[in-house]
Amino acid sequence: MSIRWKFLLILLGFSIAPLLVFVALNYRVSLGLGEDLGDISRRLIIYTANKELQDNVENYARNLSREMLLVDDVLRVYASVVENYVADPSPATEPRTRTAPISKSDLVKRMTELQEHLAPLRDYMERQRIFLSGAAAAAYPEASVEAEERWVAPLLDTEYSKGSDAQPVWVMPKTENHHTEMAILTVIMPLRRPDGSFLGNVAIDLNLSTLLEKIKPPSQWTPFMVSLLASTDTTVETPRAPPRILAVRDLAEGILKWETSETRMYEDSISRAQAFDFFADFQKWPKGYASYSYNGEPAIWAYAVSANGLTFVHILPHREAFYRLTQSELRLRQWYSLDTVLVTAVVVLLLTIFAYHRSKKMIGPILYMVRAFKRLSEGDFSTRLKITAQDERKMVADAFNTMAHQLEDRIRIRQALEVAREVQQNFLPKMDVQFPGFDIAARLQYCDETGGDYIDLIPLGDQKLGIVVSDVTGHGVGAALLMATARALVRGRYGESGSLTDMMNSVNRKLTADIGETGRFMTLFFLEIDRASRSLQWIRAGHDPAWLVTGAPTSLTLLNGPGIALGVDDQYAFTARSVSSLSPGDLVFIGTDGIWETIGPDNTLFGKHRLEELIAQNAWRPAEEICDAVLKALNDFRGDIKQQDDVSLVAIKVLPEAV
Repeated sequence: MSIRWKFLLILLGFSIAPLLVFVALNYRVSLGLGEDLGDISRRLIIYTANKELQDNVENYARNLSREMLLVDDVLRVYASVVENYVADPSPATEPRTRTAPISKSDLVKRMTELQEHLAPLRDYMERQRIFLSGAAAAAYPEASVEAEERWVAPLLDTEYSKGSDAQPVWVMPKTENHHTEMAILTVIMPLRRPDGSFLGNVAIDLNLSTLLEKIKPPSQWTPFMVSLLASTDTTVETPRAPPRILAVRDLAEGILKWETSETRMYEDSISRAQAFDFFADFQKWPKGYASYSYNGEPAIWAYAVSANGLTFVHILPHREAFYRLTQSELRLRQWYSLDTVLVTAVVVLLLTIFAYHRSKKMIGPILYMVRAFKRLSEGDFSTRLKITAQDERKMVADAFNTMAHQLEDRIRIRQALEVAREVQQNFLPKMDVQFPGFDIAARLQYCDETGGDYIDLIPLGDQKLGIVVSDVTGHGVGAALLMATARALVRGRYGESGSLTDMMNSVNRKLTADIGETGRFMTLFFLEIDRASRSLQWIRAGHDPAWLVTGAPTSLTLLNGPGIALGVDDQYAFTARSVSSLSPGDLVFIGTDGIWETIGPDNTLFGKHRLEELIAQNAWRPAEEICDAVLKALNDFRGDIKQQDDVSLVAIKVLPEAV
């Protein structure tokens, strides 16, 4: 039996079976009890929310009324001091005689001296102002010209001088002030001369947002509810006209801000008909609550009216209250599931004790395997696993032992390939050769660590240069060994007595004897350049012809000729061919089949025709650039496909100095 099934049966037997029995017995009782308690909790939470909202909004209204009385008292004292000053503005140390009319600068100076009388209001007071009928008007701190035009002129109107009693007048923010950054609540106190005639006004500007924050009573629902401050207009003819909203605490933003438009309240949050029904209650009862929708959701609406017709409204969506209810239901379910938790804890404890005693025997072999893998990764290929268990652990141990042996062999082969690559790289000549009168460049690009392509540049004195381009069947170590043999034979024979044909016949006989019955062979193109006569002589041993590019317009000629591959027939007689009278700018290009047999992503071949067009287009360039252009075209054509064969190429340009 596999280790997976062993663990599965153990866990099923010790955990799931007892839990299923307990859940089946306790399910019906817990389900019914949970539904009953949930319904009771829902009603209780909603009732509590209604009560708390009602109490909080009443506290808000009482706090505002108390604060408004404080403002009235402070303003009366302040107005009395100002009246005395206006009646006789001379300093106390001088005779109290009437002087010239009071200037604006005198008023501002006096205001700075009267700050202590307004100290109880410093938390939310923005500005104090004095307006004298037919005389000076000033504000401290001074307001902008625009503010002076908007606030000063209306307050000098006779509307605030009517009546014989000097009582503070509260001026609610006007619609035209909605563009300001803060809501300003203005309190005005008329000034009277000793004979009772109208002297002017004193006023203080209060920051409505700061005032409301100062008097805000604490509530657990504050982060979840919308709070409104509305002004009830008792002069309207119809009692169903809704009041004007002065400030709103937005549910999302959680801060008091000046509400610039009533449209959002009536159209986005509550229908106009519902607003009329709810706000009509302001003129009937000083407090109350109701259920209306808000933003399309059921909500609790609670209100309380304070002094001067200002009304506070709290709106709490049911979903916010139900969130608390959900948390309560969760706690109840957890409480009623305590017995389940206890049983589960007992089962887990038993499993832990069992696992503790069994872990060493079950996990020991795995830890043993981990240590063996670590030794193998550090290069100890003698590491072997010995496990007697007859399950998957035995299969892993056998696979590990086989892998270690094969990995050791592959490492040795890899090291041998690296040595072979280094030896073969030492065989290769310098790819850019200096031969007076000619520009010669060669490139060789293997597809494996070692390859079968072979390029050699063999100088013969100062006048001749032998160029060898060869391709051994296959690639890898075997091809590299055959290439090394051919290189040694060609280098040892070239330059001795005899012609090129004698050299090639000799190399063929010796190479055929070495290859024997292996079935391998190699193609070879040998080109000899005579610097003095500007001529070429070549032999084709089964290799593809080279190209000779001459003239303008460009003409391509194949350097053809008879010949079979080396290592096939030791009695074959090779023949040489030649070309004389090379001209400046002529190009000879030799390559291996790895070029035109390159496969592209669409499974097409690069082809000789594409290569010939590339050679003709770049024939005017230096030899090195021609080779680089061919390799770049091959790499671009191949794309992401791995190189399948070795690529070798040689470009020879005739320079003007050779003429």
